[in-house]
Amino acid sequence: MITPTNTQAALAGLEMEKLPTLPHILVKMLEVCHDDNADFQQISRIVAQDVAITGRVLALANSPLYSSASNVSTLERALLVLGTDTLKTLIITVAVQQFFSEFGRQRSMFLKQFWRQSLSCALLSKSFAALTNYDFPEQAYLAGLLHNVGSLVLQSQFPERYQAMLDSIDEKNINESSIAQAEEREFGVNHCGLGAELLASWGLDTFTCDAVRYHHEATEQARDAHHLVKLVRLSALLSEDDAIGDPDNFQAADTLFGLTVPLTREIVLQIGTEVGRVAQSMGIDLKNTGDTSARDKKAMQDLAEQIKNIGLLQNAKQNLDLSGSREELNAHVTNTVELLFGVNNVLLFELNASADALVYQQGEERDTVDFKIPLQEQRSMISDAALQQAPVSSFDSSSADNNVVAVVDRQLIGLCGRKGMLCVPMVNEGVVRGVLVLGMDEPYKKEKQRLLSLFAVEVARAIETCDQQQHESDAESQAFKDGVENRLKEIAHEANNPLSIIRNYLELLALKLGDEHQAHNELGIIREEIDRTGQIILQLKDLGKVELNVGGEVNVNAELTDLVEIYKQSLFLTHAINCELCLDLEVPWLTLNRNPIKQVFTNLIKNAAEAMTDGGLITLTTSDKINHNGREYIEVVIADDGPGIPDKVRDNLFSPVTSSKGEGHSGLGLSICKRLISELGGSIAYRRAANKTEFKILLPRKIKK
Repeated sequence: MITPTNTQAALAGLEMEKLPTLPHILVKMLEVCHDDNADFQQISRIVAQDVAITGRVLALANSPLYSSASNVSTLERALLVLGTDTLKTLIITVAVQQFFSEFGRQRSMFLKQFWRQSLSCALLSKSFAALTNYDFPEQAYLAGLLHNVGSLVLQSQFPERYQAMLDSIDEKNINESSIAQAEEREFGVNHCGLGAELLASWGLDTFTCDAVRYHHEATEQARDAHHLVKLVRLSALLSEDDAIGDPDNFQAADTLFGLTVPLTREIVLQIGTEVGRVAQSMGIDLKNTGDTSARDKKAMQDLAEQIKNIGLLQNAKQNLDLSGSREELNAHVTNTVELLFGVNNVLLFELNASADALVYQQGEERDTVDFKIPLQEQRSMISDAALQQAPVSSFDSSSADNNVVAVVDRQLIGLCGRKGMLCVPMVNEGVVRGVLVLGMDEPYKKEKQRLLSLFAVEVARAIETCDQQQHESDAESQAFKDGVENRLKEIAHEANNPLSIIRNYLELLALKLGDEHQAHNELGIIREEIDRTGQIILQLKDLGKVELNVGGEVNVNAELTDLVEIYKQSLFLTHAINCELCLDLEVPWLTLNRNPIKQVFTNLIKNAAEAMTDGGLITLTTSDKINHNGREYIEVVIADDGPGIPDKVRDNLFSPVTSSKGEGHSGLGLSICKRLISELGGSIAYRRAANKTEFKILLPRKIKK
């Protein structure tokens, strides 16, 4: 065993996480950390009551991660440097470490006495600072709080030796001075010098360190010391047990500051009352002389419950963070509620701010209508839970009478399939995001409602994260869409330039040939196709805004006839293809947009011709008044006796696929045909029969009246 012989040796092996804290303090700290409404000041007040946490805060604030050019020498400044989130993380870490430390379990009485004396000294130092016009009362409080930190270091580093040392001191003569002398004999250093060096390593100022270093010096030797040193010296004397029973303490008050006995006595009694009040609020039993009072056991149980909750919430948060959408989030919430709380009937009401209401969106498995509950007082338990930002149970005496329970609440209880329900608001940083409604057959235990409320906070945060991610995704999608549309507009503009040139040359060619030339009709058809191509390209400028099923008229027979004339002298000729027209002359003009119909006919005829590399026959047939599902259509059948469509393509015939016609073909033609016909209110179908490939198109029989 290594025996420290000086201050440096004692500090060399110090691990800050070994400095213990009373479980009572940790429980309160954890409660505040998990309280969504707790502010920075509430957390700071509790931290300022504990030596170990204060030390951790100061050490961390002066670490390379946070320190700046100047040292952080006050607790207030250290707390501001770390911030609320870091402070909460630090407290949770300390709580977990403390829970698994045997020190807290075995040295409860030492910690209670140490805590009482440290807080008493801090409050006395601050009071005397105000009374004696010291300009920095918060500095006095910090020095008083940390004056005995060296004892905590020695006790935590060498618990067995330190306890043996305390046992060796005569009980009648035991006081802080006798303890310091025994420490010097046993460890080669006392808690005064050790504490001062520790504070210096944390970056505290010289006078604060000196106040700790000299707080056991004789009164006569300290009478001309710095004001802060004298404050802590007097406060250390008066914070000991039965301090007002020792006349020497009142003599020290007179010597150091000229304070009278009645005034000094009154201050000590007031501080004693204040410390007792704080202890009562924390559940600390200062009167108990044993190590395991009922309050102490409860504090350890409460700490165990808090640590368990931390672990459960961490796992729940990980599950919620995996949600990529609201649907996934709702599923994770339902699963987690069942795993954590054993409740398999949960409804999630979300706040619709624009409607000022709470809305339950039914899932696919629900056969009930959606609920929309106004966010107003006494309209339902759910709205009350949201407005009060506190759980509301149907099992409460005020809610148990069905005569006063709103119908919507009774409906929801029935929807949950249970005897009652518990409504838990989902609140994060004071903002209500919704309410969790849990169906149950008996009242939920109050201690478990705490974990439920903490879980509801995590759900609220997950909803906010999910909404933010969706917003960012929508923004990215919109930016991409805008970029594509801008590029398409550029392409449409540039593509129309060569089309305009071609059309101009066609006009010149028509003039040269004259109206009597045999190619006059063909030139007219080519001109129309160029115009149609230009119109198709112009649609790119208004992508997503084109309405195909409005305006215009089309003669289906005429369109097919014109296309045959074009392909007869080109594609049909080069592929040795014959084309047969079987047109129903009763087919009327249709009040449909001509361009998409002509585009579909062009794609299908062109596909058939390109597939028939060895020649063949294409048949184009029209029929009027085809009844399908009680409606009248015009039927167009485009058939060929080519090789047909491969099986692997046929399964996804009208979806964008890799073309079976080889390089240079996109495989988009049939998917475009499907979309265009669907937008017109028609249908397109494929079949292979009698060695023929047929595409049957049904167009709505819309005619002028």
